[in-house]
Amino acid sequence: MLNSVNGGSAIYQSNNTALMEKKGGVLENSASKDVSKTNRADEIKRAIQSGEYKIDLDKTSEKMALNLLGV
Repeated sequence: MLNSVNGGSAIYQSNNTALMEKKGGVLENSASKDVSKTNRADEIKRAIQSGEYKIDLDKTSEKMALNLLGV
């Protein structure tokens, strides 16, 4: 069953499978994306706690300004 279409990708779901997203002809499991995001978040959390995580303030402020300007 097709649930939605957004920007050329579609999300499919059947009764017995997890949500799958089709991008470039390849179906990707949305659950594996969640695990990747969780793993990355854990890496960042550990780096912050150990003092190893450095924020590029110039890059961050530029992206924030562009976002506010709608660019």
